[in-house]
Amino acid sequence: MAGGQPHPYVPRDMELKEYVPGKLSQSTILSVYGLSSLLVISLVWLFSGFLLLTFVHFFSLVIHDGRMGSIGSSALLLVYNLGKVD
Repeated sequence: MAGGQPHPYVPRDMELKEYVPGKLSQSTILSVYGLSSLLVISLVWLFSGFLLLTFVHFFSLVIHDGRMGSIGSSALLLVYNLGKVD
């Protein structure tokens, strides 16, 4: 065993000549994983909110300017009303 450290596998008395223990602690691994997950979730949340507001704003301009046909205007008006902030 490398450096005299026991391996975490069963059976314990098995000799693993190429075993190298991990250098990072469990708390370090979980901290990096947790922070990177939080970053990704936050970016997706912010980006999706920005896209929804941009979509609602763009189509509200189209509806109010009268350039939208009657087929899609009711659906877009519904999206516009859902995006309004009271």
